[in-house]
Amino acid sequence: METHIGLKADVTKKVAGHLNLLLSDEYVFLTKLLKYHWNITGAHFFPLHKLLDDQYREVFAIVDEIAERTRSIGHIAFGTLQEFSKHSRIQEHPGKNPASNEMIADLVKDHEAIICALRAAIPEIEDASDFGTMDFLTKLMEQHAKMAWFLRAHLQ
Repeated sequence: METHIGLKADVTKKVAGHLNLLLSDEYVFLTKLLKYHWNITGAHFFPLHKLLDDQYREVFAIVDEIAERTRSIGHIAFGTLQEFSKHSRIQEHPGKNPASNEMIADLVKDHEAIICALRAAIPEIEDASDFGTMDFLTKLMEQHAKMAWFLRAHLQ
């Protein structure tokens, strides 16, 4: 069934492309957050373990919201590890378990990469007049900026 929400099909296809790239980034990032949450060690284990727990739960909710936004504009959301790995701009580090400060710095870098990707996508989506998705992505950018700040504070 076609979606009639005041946006042309070519517009929603372009927006869905941005959303699926972001979904891939977020899912790979979620996986990294889980890995670091499970494997973090050191003198600040408990507060960092708890902080990463909070963040992976927040990112899990973001993943679901992005997929649902993609569906709400009439397109299919990626849903396989192969799709996420192929399209993500976030890099995994298989077989490596860095020290806690390196983990935190890596996560900050990933938050910042997602923020930059969002910042680049928002004007294109605004030009397409999809103000709902633009507003949604602006809020995600703010969420990631706050999460990055919380992690960055541990490195100062």
